Amino acid sequence: MLKQQCPSGHENATAENAPWMITLDAPSYLSVMQHARNHSLRKEVYHAYVTRASSGDLDNTEIIGQILKLRLEKAKLLGYNNYAEVSMATKMATVDKAEGLLEKLTGGCGIKFATVDFELHSKYVPGGSETIYDVDQRVSKRTQVIPPLPEDRFLCSFSHIFAGGYAARYYSYKWAEVLSADAFSAFEYA
Repeated sequence: MLKQQCPSGHENATAENAPWMITLDAPSYLSVMQHARNHSLRKEVYHAYVTRASSGDLDNTEIIGQILKLRLEKAKLLGYNNYAEVSMATKMATVDKAEGLLEKLTGGCGIKFATVDFELHSKYVPGGSETIYDVDQRVSKRTQVIPPLPEDRFLCSFSHIFAGGYAARYYSYKWAEVLSADAFSAFEYA
């Protein structure tokens, strides 16, 4: 189904009657995962989503490894132990406080993403005994109710961490939730 997409759509397509074009972009993907009643369709779309950019000419695994290696080298040149310290140097939080917050929080995919990001930028050793997928699987077992598929390669397309701008900062979403709750509680009984 997904491999037979027509890039320009289909002239006879309607909202009620196929054919529909389903992409792996967030609006299309999330709509299918949240609203499609067809289990096999959801399964096919999910599998395509978590394995994209992870095989053949589109495999980003080596690129991710290079990015992590270069970020670690940059951190060492700047006198830091890891890239998470570089990222936190301009923020109010420290690496230890960020890690402590992540350990206290549970639930939601944000925790998994934040923890994977944090571990890859603070503890992962490029070329070491653990691959980036080992880190992802290990963190998923700790933070997810449903275990990930063994072939899950979501990291290959998770541009939030590897395209720049987010590195070791994903946890800030959860930190914002904590601050928001604290602020709310200050006014709750006033």
